[in-house]
Amino acid sequence: MVQTLAEALITENLITPKQLEEIYNKIAIQKEAFVTVIVNNSYIDETNMAMFLAKYLNLPFVNLANKKTDNSVINLLPEKLIREYNVFPLFKVMDSLVLAMIDPMDYKSIEEVESFTNFRVEPVVVTVTDLQNTINKWFGADSSIKNIIDSMNKQPIDSFEILEEGTVFKLRDELGPINKLAYLIITSAINDHASDIHLEPKQNGLDVRFRLDGVLHKIWSLPPNLCTPLTSSIKILSKMDIVEKRLPIDGSFRIQTDTKTIDIRVSSYPMIHGEKLVLRLLDQDGNIFDLRNLGMDFDMYTNIRQMVQKNHGIFLVTGPTGSGKTTTLYAILNQIKNIEKNIVTIEDPVEYHIPLINQSETNPKCGLTFSKGLRSILRQDPDIILIGEIRDKETAEIAFQAALTGHLVFSTLHTNDATSTIARLIEMNVEPYLISSVLIGILSQRLVRKTCKDCTDLYVPETEFLNWAKMENSTELLRGKGCNNCHNTGYKGRVGLFELLTMNDSLKNLINQGKYSEIDIREVLEKESFISLKDDGIKKVKQNVTTLEEVVRVVQ
Repeated sequence: MVQTLAEALITENLITPKQLEEIYNKIAIQKEAFVTVIVNNSYIDETNMAMFLAKYLNLPFVNLANKKTDNSVINLLPEKLIREYNVFPLFKVMDSLVLAMIDPMDYKSIEEVESFTNFRVEPVVVTVTDLQNTINKWFGADSSIKNIIDSMNKQPIDSFEILEEGTVFKLRDELGPINKLAYLIITSAINDHASDIHLEPKQNGLDVRFRLDGVLHKIWSLPPNLCTPLTSSIKILSKMDIVEKRLPIDGSFRIQTDTKTIDIRVSSYPMIHGEKLVLRLLDQDGNIFDLRNLGMDFDMYTNIRQMVQKNHGIFLVTGPTGSGKTTTLYAILNQIKNIEKNIVTIEDPVEYHIPLINQSETNPKCGLTFSKGLRSILRQDPDIILIGEIRDKETAEIAFQAALTGHLVFSTLHTNDATSTIARLIEMNVEPYLISSVLIGILSQRLVRKTCKDCTDLYVPETEFLNWAKMENSTELLRGKGCNNCHNTGYKGRVGLFELLTMNDSLKNLINQGKYSEIDIREVLEKESFISLKDDGIKKVKQNVTTLEEVVRVVQ
């Protein structure tokens, strides 16, 4: 005898008979399908439900993130029907249409699609999140935002619900339109792998921009009547004073999606047309800090591994803001952490939480600066210390003294490259003998956008770029033409460019002789086959990782 889906779920201990009774009651109240009620009410995780449903119906389970889209097939159905039926057309096979569905037992939707397209539907199973992400990625979230805006125009602004302060923010049907709009903007940014959201008030509305792979892109323009309620909603979530609009304020909150936990740091700043908000998105689940994944070649990776295994000394990572310095330091700590070591950090702020590491952050309002925090950390019996940034002479002095007295110290410094870092340390009154005695190495880095693999095309760069890279004028290289998968930019994802300065006897002798200018140091390094940021960038261009124009933009 064939089991029903409900019986099969109970047999596999995915739900209990009592839960099944609750589900049937909710179906009667919510007027939703069996599978929809189970997933929406979290009786079963959406991925487990989808995989079980595929097994039960003997259908394929598909990850849409790995599927290439076909315009001609997707255009068989209008956006309205795709959203209404929660389906997505994938490809045609003879007279059949392969259709991604959350619930392949929704026979009414299948009949409607077959009637509309004149194709026989072959369903495959996908998760709710995967389907919604794909629909929004293809069509954009504009339709959903338009629906929210239209509903807002039918009622006064002050009637919208605002989430209570300090709650975890998760989309629910009962949320008011303003909070749905905020959620939609944030989740769209998360799905696009944006690092920041900019909400910018203008004279005629509110611009929404996402920072994608280090570059800002305008995503939407919203009506002016949304500016104040939207910023107020986000400020309340962030525990910020919504009355104070004249001064900059910082806050934070956490958003929970079906698959991710995102910490969001919010900064407000008063502009002439209203408050501008910038939201920094920090994915607490998706970051695996591994030195091997940052983009450095094997020789450099091996050298750094050897350096950071030392018992004492100081290792510096340099570069401008947003060049990935913190990620590199976290990857190093992840490499060397173990239960036998006391690793302590002082950061501004702590961006990601790492097991086995004691993390702290500065608090200038209470007088806890990097230098004061570092003095106290030295009384905490540390083996390894990470200082978020060496900003002043006092912090530099304490850091180098700590390295001299048997501690392994890591920190960052704002310099253009590895060769100028030593001169900068001298400017900060660090004694040359300290630098030559305890400095292990300096890693300078930048982030460049990677060429989108879905739309690559051969081209010949402009002569000035080829001359900069010392390439022949007719050299053909690869670039992305731009497609839906890369927001028509030709780039998707980022990778690091690196140069590593290793403190050897030649450099130590040079510093002890009082020769520590950038020119002096570079002369020594050039004799030792030093690979600069420019060299690493050109190498990655030849490997088709990025483009020549992108390397010039970042390195020059």
